[in-house]
Amino acid sequence: MASTLKKFIQEIAGKKAPGPSTTFTVFHVFYALELMSQKP
Repeated sequence: MASTLKKFIQEIAGKKAPGPSTTFTVFHVFYALELMSQKP
């Protein structure tokens, strides 16, 4: 379970798309998830 979540988060943070590169990291994704869990 934990390794699946880790892979999912790394995929989100590592996606490449046309345009400027993203400036967020895996830690930013976890922070966003934490914020969303505090305020439904």
